[in-house]
Amino acid sequence: MISPDVNDTVKDWIKKYSDTFFDYLCKRVLDKTAAKDILQETFIAAWKNSSSFNKESSEKTWLYSILTHNLINTYPQQGRLKIALSVQRYFF
Repeated sequence: MISPDVNDTVKDWIKKYSDTFFDYLCKRVLDKTAAKDILQETFIAAWKNSSSFNKESSEKTWLYSILTHNLINTYPQQGRLKIALSVQRYFF
C-alpha cells in the first residue's frame, strides 16, 4: 500500500515539473496527445516506484530519467519519423 505522504509527494512533483516536462516532450514527439500520454506514464511510474528514489540525485533528475526512458521505450521509431517528416516539410 502506498502511503498518503507518497501521494502528496507525487502531487507536488506534478505541480513542479509537468509544464517543463510537457514542453520537453512536445519538442521530441511533435504531438501533444503523445506528449500527454508519456507525461502521465512518467508520473504513474514515479508513483509506483517512489520507494526507489533514494535522494542521491535531485527529484527532477530522477523524474527526468523516468521520462526519458518512457519516451525511448514508447515512441522510439514514431518519434524519429515525426521529426524526419517535420524536417522534410520545413526544407522541401
